[in-house]
Amino acid sequence: MRFIRPAKVFLFVVLLSMPTAVFSQASTMDRLKAENEAYTALDSVKVDMLNRLALENQFVSILEAFSYGREALELSVEIGYVNGEAYAYRNLGSSYAIRQDFVTAVQLLEKAQALFETIGSQRGVADCYISMGHVYRWQLDYFKAIEYQKKAADIYAKLDMPERYGVTLHNLGENYLLIGDLKTAQQVTQQATKIFKTVDNKQVLTSCYKVFGQIAFERKDFKGAEEYFNEALAISDELGKDSQKEATFDVYLMLAKIYHQQGQRSEEELMLNKALLLAGDNVLLSQERQAYTQLVNHYFFYKEYELAHKTFDAFSLINEKIYEQQKIEMANMMEQVLQTIKVANENELLRQERQLQEERITLQQYQIYFFVFSIALLGTVAILLVRSGRLRKKYTEELAATNELIEEKSKKLEELVRVKDKFFSIISHDLRSPISTLAQFVVMLKTSYKNFSDQEMEDVLGKFDSQLTSTLSLADDIILWAKAEINQAPGINDAFEVNKAIEAVVKVAAEQLRMKGIVLQAEIGNHLMVSANRDQLEFCIRNILSNSIKFTPTGGHIGIGTFSEGNMVAVKIEDNGTGISLEKQSILFQSPLKQSEGELGTDGEKGKGLGLYLVNDFMKKNGGRVEVSSEEGKGSVFTLYIPVATAS
Repeated sequence: MRFIRPAKVFLFVVLLSMPTAVFSQASTMDRLKAENEAYTALDSVKVDMLNRLALENQFVSILEAFSYGREALELSVEIGYVNGEAYAYRNLGSSYAIRQDFVTAVQLLEKAQALFETIGSQRGVADCYISMGHVYRWQLDYFKAIEYQKKAADIYAKLDMPERYGVTLHNLGENYLLIGDLKTAQQVTQQATKIFKTVDNKQVLTSCYKVFGQIAFERKDFKGAEEYFNEALAISDELGKDSQKEATFDVYLMLAKIYHQQGQRSEEELMLNKALLLAGDNVLLSQERQAYTQLVNHYFFYKEYELAHKTFDAFSLINEKIYEQQKIEMANMMEQVLQTIKVANENELLRQERQLQEERITLQQYQIYFFVFSIALLGTVAILLVRSGRLRKKYTEELAATNELIEEKSKKLEELVRVKDKFFSIISHDLRSPISTLAQFVVMLKTSYKNFSDQEMEDVLGKFDSQLTSTLSLADDIILWAKAEINQAPGINDAFEVNKAIEAVVKVAAEQLRMKGIVLQAEIGNHLMVSANRDQLEFCIRNILSNSIKFTPTGGHIGIGTFSEGNMVAVKIEDNGTGISLEKQSILFQSPLKQSEGELGTDGEKGKGLGLYLVNDFMKKNGGRVEVSSEEGKGSVFTLYIPVATAS
């Protein structure tokens, strides 16, 4: 949802409906896709097309960039096209860097560089240096980024490749701007601009004018900055849907800052709304959140509190949307990681098989030579045949051992990717999204707290407190999971009375029960000894009890009891809450990536869908299990089965 003043709506409609020359031309991306679909031969030309599409899509559609890059890699390996394989690794590495998976990015880029060096491609090595420069820049190590961009520039200069040389100059200009060396930034960007005007590369030229504008802004030359930014927008309008969307978005925000400095309120608001429309229309969620943040501050500055609050609500919605998008995107990324590593592993297997085939051919040639030489000596022939059979048996055994080793390494590799998948899905997103929301709360309070009334401040702090409590609880869950996941070897479990663990959990939940007026009835047997990790078992009991409280209405009741069943001790937690549908029960213990956002409790309590997943994981690790029985509107029964402690 976007909030735009009614007086501005007509202006936006006019601007968006103005015809430009570029709309009558086929876009570069559409042309590339059409050429790729029309070309059906599986050869090096097809690989080059796929790599070009992977490169062009990196700042347009990252998932398409992954897809084209992986397809290029698979085809390159199949036909033995090393140059195409190297560029596929380079494109995939750049894509992972854009999504801030720097470890995977560096691994893929180093593999690409090694392949380019093997075939003697200096241009390919320089391209890898450019990508490595971007990786260090996104990690805020600008000096290391400059070092790699200079390496690339030196190679392009020697190879007499002006356009690629211009790209490195533009990158250097941005990095010098970031470290505050405005003079050098101006000089190298001027050189880059001259080159791109000559070769008519308007996409990068847009970014060059953006850099000029930023340099002028830092020098407080607002008039000059505005001229450069308008020049960048003119090029962007000419390019239409082939324009650099993120550069155009940055220009809108910079112009808004200039108009704010000059007190031009309506122009500032116009630029912010343009940025918001651009981000929304092109599904640039992070940029859309950034525009909402600046727009909230704008409304607070001019004391338009109603619009500020509405815009802040829209910001909260887009933040949740980003969280959902990141979950989906991360799942796709992890699948791409797995597929990429599998292709790399298969490639290594093919190389080893080719080497073994060459050894076999050489061996057979030697056998033929010996056979011809010794044909007159039957005794010698017999000896050679026996020896040849032994050699064949030896090489067959070695090949089988090699294949077994490769298969074992492949399984280990898949397990590492699985752990990485879980780690990224839980750590990078389930925790990062609420922390991002808290950060935005802090930014808003720092910039606009003087404009809040007491009641408004109380509302904002209430939301902040609720979000912080939820985030701390989620962090505790993740830390406990991470400890168990990192320590894969099973440890020595404790032997303890299960009622002690239950009493500790109930004591912590007492205040939560009191606030909702829920009656807890406990029937706990004494001296029921179990063998388990006590911290993990208490987590499981605490999580299920917390869920029962969450979904039990005020004045309800919860029962908790223990009993023995064979070689297991059971902990049963029963409530008369809202219950769980059969559809929900089927995915209750699955990975959070396969679930939608957690349902709200009876008092609006929020959850992330992580707790029951960890309960199931911990119970399996401890040799037990968890079972659920529930009916909508009548309540739920969760039963934990823990192994009985045996006498030592």
